[in-house]
Amino acid sequence: MKTIYLIRHGLSTANDQGIVQGHQDFPLSPEGEKQAFELAAFFRKNRIEFDIVASSDLTRARKTAEIVCGSLDVVTESLREMHLGVWEGRQVDELIAQSEMWEMWKHSPLLLKIEGAESLFDVQARAFSFIEEMCRNREFNSAAVFTHGGVIGLLLCGILNESLNNVWQHRHENTAFTVLEYSDTFIVKKVNQSPHLVTSGNFFEKWKFVEKGSC
Repeated sequence: MKTIYLIRHGLSTANDQGIVQGHQDFPLSPEGEKQAFELAAFFRKNRIEFDIVASSDLTRARKTAEIVCGSLDVVTESLREMHLGVWEGRQVDELIAQSEMWEMWKHSPLLLKIEGAESLFDVQARAFSFIEEMCRNREFNSAAVFTHGGVIGLLLCGILNESLNNVWQHRHENTAFTVLEYSDTFIVKKVNQSPHLVTSGNFFEKWKFVEKGSC
């Protein structure tokens, strides 16, 4: 049995400012770095170690991985957040003001066509292909995969055999982790775990744009 931790990056400067990121490369905010150090301390305290550490190539994920694990085995575009086309760089509040479009994005994203954006199916396919190949072809007991909220949501939709319209029902706090087990298939053991943030307040409440789906 192999164990995979899917870990969302720490709070980025764009998260902090309510900016849609997608492929745009923003660094961690000071709060995001603090979250990553808290996660590292939690893993050390609980003697959770990883044989493989993989990360999205975007700075916010890669830096989180470096703080938590020290070194990386794999850095790949396959784990990048979805490309969000003309939405990237815009304020989330500006998009929310276009209420009909935003409601579709939250509840029926398959129906929404964003100019220049990557399809949900393509994002799921590239991320799932990477995870599945790693599990089938590499020997390990436990792996850490540092990625993004949208990617984690899409992976969970695939594993749970759900419509991709449910992607935002699988929201993740920054530096929260989901735990999978793999033998011949994937089993979801834990979702959106953030015990290391217990003293930091409710981040879904504090950072409203995270709850609203900024990636």
